[in-house]
Amino acid sequence: MARGIEVGKFPAIGAIFFIIGVIGACQPSRFGDASHLQLFRRSVLDQKTRMITLGFDQSDYLAYDLKNMVPYQFWNGGVLWNGAVFNHIKTVQPASYGHIYWQLKDPSIYWRVTQEDQSIPCQVQFEAYELVPQHQITFHYTLLFAGEEVVVKEIPAIYQHADSVFYERNLSFGEVPPNTRIYINGQPVDPEMRIREGFKKVETPERPGEVTSGDGAQYWLDRSGCNTCHQMEESNIGPAYRQIAERYNREDEDLLIQSVVQGQTGKWGQAQMIPHPDMEERDIRNMVRYILSLVPDEKDQNRARSTVQLETVTPKSPGFGAPLEAVHPSFDLISIRPETFRPRVGGMHLMDNGKLLISTWDSVGAVYQIMNLEKDDPESTEVKMIASGLAEPLGITSVDEKIFVLQKHELTQLIDTDGDDLTDQYVCICDDFMVTPDFHEFSYGLVHHQGKFYGGLGLAMRLMSTELQLEDRGTVFSVDMEGNFEIIARGLRQPNGIGVGPDDEIFVTENQGQWVPACKLIQVQRGRFYGCQFGTGDRFKDEKETLPAVYLPQDEIGNSPGEPVLLKQGPYAGQMIFGDVSHGGINRAFLEKIDGEYQGCVFRFCQGLEAGINRLAIDDEGSIYAGGVGMNGGWAHKEHQFGLEKLKYNGNTTFEILALRIKPGGFELEFTSPLSREIPFDRSKIKVAQWRYEATEKYGGPKIDEEQLPIEKIEISDNGKIINLKIPGIREGYVVYFYLDENLKDINQHRLWSGETWYTVKSLPEAAVPL
Repeated sequence: MARGIEVGKFPAIGAIFFIIGVIGACQPSRFGDASHLQLFRRSVLDQKTRMITLGFDQSDYLAYDLKNMVPYQFWNGGVLWNGAVFNHIKTVQPASYGHIYWQLKDPSIYWRVTQEDQSIPCQVQFEAYELVPQHQITFHYTLLFAGEEVVVKEIPAIYQHADSVFYERNLSFGEVPPNTRIYINGQPVDPEMRIREGFKKVETPERPGEVTSGDGAQYWLDRSGCNTCHQMEESNIGPAYRQIAERYNREDEDLLIQSVVQGQTGKWGQAQMIPHPDMEERDIRNMVRYILSLVPDEKDQNRARSTVQLETVTPKSPGFGAPLEAVHPSFDLISIRPETFRPRVGGMHLMDNGKLLISTWDSVGAVYQIMNLEKDDPESTEVKMIASGLAEPLGITSVDEKIFVLQKHELTQLIDTDGDDLTDQYVCICDDFMVTPDFHEFSYGLVHHQGKFYGGLGLAMRLMSTELQLEDRGTVFSVDMEGNFEIIARGLRQPNGIGVGPDDEIFVTENQGQWVPACKLIQVQRGRFYGCQFGTGDRFKDEKETLPAVYLPQDEIGNSPGEPVLLKQGPYAGQMIFGDVSHGGINRAFLEKIDGEYQGCVFRFCQGLEAGINRLAIDDEGSIYAGGVGMNGGWAHKEHQFGLEKLKYNGNTTFEILALRIKPGGFELEFTSPLSREIPFDRSKIKVAQWRYEATEKYGGPKIDEEQLPIEKIEISDNGKIINLKIPGIREGYVVYFYLDENLKDINQHRLWSGETWYTVKSLPEAAVPL
């Protein structure tokens, strides 16, 4: 379960009024006019993690630090809701503004416990918050000390009286052990007590100007001194950042880094750019990437997706060197989303009772319950919001109809106490994993498997060279029903999707970046290290990298893979599918076990959906529910930001590669239907190449030792569905790429749906019957 900080001695904090009274019950007083609670929202606030902001009438706000269960600030004004989910700006986070009535500077000195008049260590454990009638919220937490527990209930309230505003805390303490005293802000507590502080009202301040995209770079550019000579939009001593982005593209990254390190003159007039030899390359690279992102690179967006230079192969059509454009022919695309419901899907789960749960990666941070999906009619679909105010919830699941959601800094259970399907209690199951305010420290998930929850923790992306990642980051973790947290595997960068695959194994998808040369589908194995060392110093210098089950070459088959799910019926049973947020569509992975570990290949499967696909769910009839997500300026497919659709299996056979199996000395290609005998399948109909990747500190990675492979022998089975290929020179640790002729047809004269696949060779099979 969650564990807070250790607290000790502290000074008292003064206010205009400070009143402590013994009362009969933990209920708000009737002093003055009570302000109604208008907003409750979890987020980072003012660079502090695990915060909840409470908004009341007349622009009064309270914020609590839930990890340490202390009030952080009481103010009049508002919150600048900045960040990717609020205003589509990366790197920034929400910040308060206005007149501060009261602020706690140091949470470690707020709680104190003594026994026999001697201070003893004390921890505060947040348990839950509960929405109660009359627009109130109740916090539940526990004080832990010397093997003892004291439960605490707190109801905060705001009152208006004459020209003053009052912040009131109504507290109830469980039984306190003998000879023990508990102090809150220097004052001894009573079993039932009220703390009220009053302040003279102020006129509500004006809202500051909106954050712009340039503000997201200040963390880097201010600290580096670059803003001395450069501005965002206008030339100064040097060119504007936007001018640099318009002239250069991603391929010029190293050139720009060299200019920063060595200095240069003449590229932008006669002004000299001074050298910066003392700056770390990693920090420079992060700044350069941000600047280049200010103007989308059309050449990057439109370049051919296949980079393998094969003889006579020219990428030219969907599924053959380029992404698919249409829905898979074996499925009918059904609109199930009412027009007014536009979810940016962060998490999705189909309950046993047929209800679909969706958590949204947006400013609301909501959970929705979707019903009547079996009618395949958006006008009949019933959508009900059952929770809100969550911090970027990217995973949701249920256990025995109990709902659990993984938000950015906590695994939370949603409890309905009165049977109206609305969440009354937000219960902390676990917040033991470490966090910072970094915007990119996402928590991904969520699956429940064999009695435990599984999820992934993303890395911080805005580190200076002297800073290190927290040890919990870049991991796959488990949490049991008692809240015990355990790290399962390390070396991940951004493991966005997690699911259960063949043989009940856990799989995750990984996103390309620093130390990750290409996106991946990974079989998670306890104690393994999967290669990413960004910001970890020497922590993993002696670790051996475990290769993924399948590499997903960047810009060819994926950019931002999402949740993998296992197909359990139909022609693709036993294979996994997963969406892609930036590349769009759904991909399919065939997996096989070689030497006890999974490896396999990936195929293009489906496009034509309304947004980049982040989450998938499959019902008992084999229908696929696809949840889309996106944001302006990146992390989106064609700038589409929301989506919820259904792919219903129609029974039609689509002519495509069903499986690719590695064999001693080659591969076995299996198709979904027999090949046409009218078109001979010879060496001209297939090209094969291989390459390897190497993890480096650079973003992504090039193909290394790329070569075309010869095909020595081709054998076609009697049923026409299987082709055996004898291919010498296949190497372990390499990706083997296959490109088939788009004119191939089956016996029904159906053309091949997609002619490419990428197989990751973790291990070569032992010698068997030769091909």
